[in-house]
Amino acid sequence: MITLRDVQEALAVIWSEIEKGNADAAEIKKILSQDGQTQEYGRIRRHGRPLPDDTDDIIKRLKTENLIIETNGKIDFTESGRKRASRIIRLHRLAERLLHDVLEIHGGAMHLSACEFEHIMSDDVEESVCTLLGHPRLCPHGSPIPAGKCCKLQTSEARPIITTLDRLGAGDEARISYIYTKDHALLHKLLSLGLAPGAVVKIHQKSPSLVLNIGATTLALEEEVGKMIFARR
Repeated sequence: MITLRDVQEALAVIWSEIEKGNADAAEIKKILSQDGQTQEYGRIRRHGRPLPDDTDDIIKRLKTENLIIETNGKIDFTESGRKRASRIIRLHRLAERLLHDVLEIHGGAMHLSACEFEHIMSDDVEESVCTLLGHPRLCPHGSPIPAGKCCKLQTSEARPIITTLDRLGAGDEARISYIYTKDHALLHKLLSLGLAPGAVVKIHQKSPSLVLNIGATTLALEEEVGKMIFARR
């Protein structure tokens, strides 16, 4: 019997594949029927109850509920399917950020716990977690977190634990969580300077440039670069 959870798990896998540019129906069906040994696809079977042997059944269920369409061997979401899958992915990746950044749980334990958390997180909890983390844009693996209403409206007033370096004050210390930039050359430069996840920085001054200390090293950064570096207070 195909359950609601099976549907949610399948939508999450399809989202991940389409996100990577793979919309091939045959490949997606093959992935849905895999034995779940990899971390990414283990979400399907992690609770000891595999999906139906014939994955055509779950694809049929998704089509019947108007969540996906299959055309010329390609799978895509309907509007309602994309909205539903986006929320599942958002909850999962927010849960991973919470576990990674706040509870300092990593690896497989982080992933499996996030898989459970995503199914029980209410709208209010989702917004509170997102606000607490400073409306993160990436999960710990570097995948984008779909924006929620709180991200777009910025209505909550909670002081985030995760924030960018430019928002810290002189004398503040924080541990770098991640760097958000599409400039690979800049990313490699920052990493080579020691600005890597886990590094503890202390803000020395805010202007005219952002000056910070990493151990015995002092660095000066442009404000725009400081906005790319997210750290835990």
